[in-house]
This record gives sequence, C-alpha cells and structure tokens, in this order.
Amino acid sequence: MVESEVGRDRRLAAAALLAHRPAKDVPGYLLTIAEFEQDRTCAGRKALIARMQEQPDPHFIPTLNRLYKRKNGCGFLGLGDCYECIRPQMREALEQLRQ
Repeated sequence: MVESEVGRDRRLAAAALLAHRPAKDVPGYLLTIAEFEQDRTCAGRKALIARMQEQPDPHFIPTLNRLYKRKNGCGFLGLGDCYECIRPQMREALEQLRQ
C-alpha cells in the first residue's frame, strides 16, 4: 500500500487493512495511512495529517512525500495541483517527521 505508485492498488490494500478483524492486530500507523488513502476530501486528509503529527511515526513519510512531490494531475489537461488544499499541512508534517 505504501510503496505502490498505482492509486487503485493502494486503495484496495487500504480497504483490506481497514476491513481486517480484529482491527487491533493492524499497527496504528498502517490504519492511519489506510484511512488517508481512502479519504478523498481536503477536510478529511487535513484531519489525518493532524493525527500523523499528533502521533508521529517515520512510516508516514513515504505516503506524505509521494503526494507532496506530485504537483499536477487534476483539472484542465491535468495541469492542476490535486493536493493544493493540503500542501501546507503536508510540508509541515514532513518537516516535523524528518526531525
């Protein structure tokens, strides 16, 4: 889920993790990453980034870094920034997690 560049594969893996029972068998950081992959809203992703900052774990870095590096792919001709609404939070979280 974390290493795949294919969004559909990440979302399928995230759904499988979130459906796993008992949920306590899945590490907390993986559940947070899975929720982040499943949530498609700015508000939801902002809240999940805040959770990542409250419970810092270096495992969050690859997920945030992958999205932070992607600067286009949305809007007219795919030229728009898909993550503009969470870019400041991602930058702040990455700086915090890398310390």
